[in-house]
Amino acid sequence: MNDWLAKEVSVSPAAASEWPAAIELLVSRLDEPLRSEQLTRFMELDAVGTTGRAGLLVARRGSRLAGACLAVVQPGRTATVWPPELVAGDLEITGTKLLSGTQDSLSRRGVRVAQALLDTDAGISAARLASAGFMHAADLLFLVCGPDQFPDVHPGHQLQFEAYGPENHVQLIDLVERSYVGTLDCPRLNGIRDTADVLDGYRQTGVFDPSRWLLALEGQQHVGCLLLTEHAPESQWEIVYVALVPEVRGRGLGRLLIRHAQWLAATANCPRLVLAVDAANEPALRAYAECGFVAWDRRSVFLSVLDSPKAIP
Repeated sequence: MNDWLAKEVSVSPAAASEWPAAIELLVSRLDEPLRSEQLTRFMELDAVGTTGRAGLLVARRGSRLAGACLAVVQPGRTATVWPPELVAGDLEITGTKLLSGTQDSLSRRGVRVAQALLDTDAGISAARLASAGFMHAADLLFLVCGPDQFPDVHPGHQLQFEAYGPENHVQLIDLVERSYVGTLDCPRLNGIRDTADVLDGYRQTGVFDPSRWLLALEGQQHVGCLLLTEHAPESQWEIVYVALVPEVRGRGLGRLLIRHAQWLAATANCPRLVLAVDAANEPALRAYAECGFVAWDRRSVFLSVLDSPKAIP
């Protein structure tokens, strides 16, 4: 064994002087131009204090950098984790210790769910996440449609819509919770977080406008919801969440919700509408395809549910 590998590995938040080298290590396996783009994003996180340096953990053997792992806390008691990268030749236990330290730090900061998005559910990053107790929760397809797929006329009045506000906050929570019953969209996520936390996370996605958060009614009954947001830098809208309660499924109302989202995007001169959907949700995929959406990316979602601080082994 190399002499440096015989030294005890320690894990702690990165010092200011360690941040550039640690971030370089995290993006070292990415291809250009993604590598440079991600490096810039990570360095900007540090520069504006979004994560605080407690979000970047490093492993050291003596004074030598051995690995790094980054976590960004987000609204709704969630965090995004970039899996650890190790210096060539270091031991896999280093990655496990980095993830364990990250989970412990996030738990102490009140995070309920830590998630990582990977290109695939296989490979070294997936194995490192699994070794630290992350579960492969779903594969997500990212879909997009442009204005050529938007309806030319209003999609109809079978459903009515009311904008979100304090007066119907309780109804929206109830709708979201009822929509989880029998859902095929990431069912392993159900019940992990309070619905209020889920909505808080949605609210912080893009540019929140309550007029784009809609409760759908059929007659006098609330039957679904359609939550939209704008991502101004990308010149696109996103369907953050769309769902129906179980009693009205199978009647084509989901397509009406999708078409209504497209209609609203068209009236706002939005050039693109995007969303993410569970790759195993075949009914939803059929509905989106019929409405003109196509896939442009795919990611595997790994989750760690955090209940209490974990000790670093």
